Amino acid sequence: MIGDQDGLKHYNDSLCELLKKLKVPYEYEVLKGIGHSRGKVYKAAGLKGFQFQAKSLFPHREQALYH
Repeated sequence: MIGDQDGLKHYNDSLCELLKKLKVPYEYEVLKGIGHSRGKVYKAAGLKGFQFQAKSLFPHREQALYH
């Protein structure tokens, strides 16, 4: 997730293009009206942003909790 007004967004866009070219699965969401502000990104993304990070950092924990 990144804000559409974030000055670093072009780096994320380039990474997404590379991942797509390499056929690597990824998730990417651009949030409208937000610059480079972690607080605003989390506020706009809500729980979804934290769930994404938790899933990325602890991929096997979700399986253990729900299965």
